[in-house]
Amino acid sequence: LSDLHGILFSNGENWKEMRRFALSNLRDFGMGKRGIEEKIIEETQYLKGEFDKFEEKPFDTTQPVNYAVSNIISSIVYGSRFEYTDPRFTEMVDRANENVRVAGSTSIMLYNIFPFLGPILKNKRILINNIAQSRQQMTKLINGLLETLNSHDRRRFVDSFLIRKQSEEKSGKKDSYFHQDNLMVSVTDLFVAGTDTTGTTLRWGLMLMAKYPHIQDRVQEEIDRLIGGRQPVVEDRKKLPFTDAGIHETQRLANIVPLSLPHITSCDVTFNGYFIKKVSQIYLTYIRSIYHGLSMGEVLSGHHEVTLSLALHGVLLYCLTATLLPSINSSPHKNFGQAYLFYLLEKTSTLASHPNY
Repeated sequence: LSDLHGILFSNGENWKEMRRFALSNLRDFGMGKRGIEEKIIEETQYLKGEFDKFEEKPFDTTQPVNYAVSNIISSIVYGSRFEYTDPRFTEMVDRANENVRVAGSTSIMLYNIFPFLGPILKNKRILINNIAQSRQQMTKLINGLLETLNSHDRRRFVDSFLIRKQSEEKSGKKDSYFHQDNLMVSVTDLFVAGTDTTGTTLRWGLMLMAKYPHIQDRVQEEIDRLIGGRQPVVEDRKKLPFTDAGIHETQRLANIVPLSLPHITSCDVTFNGYFIKKVSQIYLTYIRSIYHGLSMGEVLSGHHEVTLSLALHGVLLYCLTATLLPSINSSPHKNFGQAYLFYLLEKTSTLASHPNY
C-alpha cells in the first residue's frame, strides 16, 4: 500500500535517504532533547484536563491518550497541535488506529500471502478507503503550509521536506527522492509509528498501575519524595530508579511489536545451513522470547521467572534494554514513549487507583 515509498516499508536507496532525512530532522526539532520535552509537558496538561472531565467515573482511555500522543507528533510534523474536538484531527487519528487494527487482521494476513484475494476482502477495501481519505486531508494540510513556506524559517518536518524538494527541483536534479509520494507516506509512517505504539504503551502503564496498586504506591511515594509538587522533567529519571524501572517493565510486559518490522534479503545467503533466497521476507528477532524467555529470566535473576515486583526492585529491565538491546533502545519513538510514560505516571498515577478504573 505504500508503493515502497516513505520510511517503514521502503527499500534500498529510497529507504536510506528517507530514514536519514527523518532522523536528522527529528533530532533538529527536539526529539530526545529539551524541545520535545516541552511539547510533552504541554500536551500532558491537556490530557489530564480530559481525564478530569470524567470526574472519577469509568471511561475508556483509548481516544484521549491517542489524541494526546498524536498531537505531539503533529507538532513535530506540521508545527502545531489540534484541539481534541477538531473533527479533522479526530477523524485522522481514528482512521490511523483503524488501519493498524485492520492491518493485523487475519484477512489482511491472508492477503499478504495470497494477493489475488484482495478484491473480495472487506478489510482491504477499508484500508484503501482510509488511506485515500487520509491523503486528501494531508494534502490540504501540506498545501496550507506550502502557501506560507519560508526557506529561512523551518517550522517542522513538512517544511524541511518541502524546502529540500524545491531546492532539488531548482537544481534540476533527476531521480530525486524528495517528491510528493515520499512526503505523504513519510508523514503517515511517522504518525503510525509514533501514535499507536506510544498510546498503547501508555494504556498498558495505566492498566498495570491499577493491577499492582502496591507498585503504584511505591512509584507515587518516590515521585512525591524526590520531586514534590514541581513539574517533573526527564532529567529526574536518574533520581527515580523505581519509577524508571516501572517504565521499562511496562514496555517489557506490553511488548507491542514483538516481531519488529520485516526485512528483505538483498542477496542469496546461507545461514546456519539454511538457504535463503534473495528478496525473501524475514523477521530478524522475536522480542517476546527475550522479554519472557525462561532462560533469560534465569540469567537475570537466578529464578525460574521474572515477576513484576522482582524486575522493579532489581531494575532488571533497565539493564536489559540499556545493555543487551541497544538497537531497540535507540529508537526515537521508544525514547519518546518512555518520556511520555514518565510524565503520565507523575500526573495521573492516582487515577489508576480509582476502584472504577
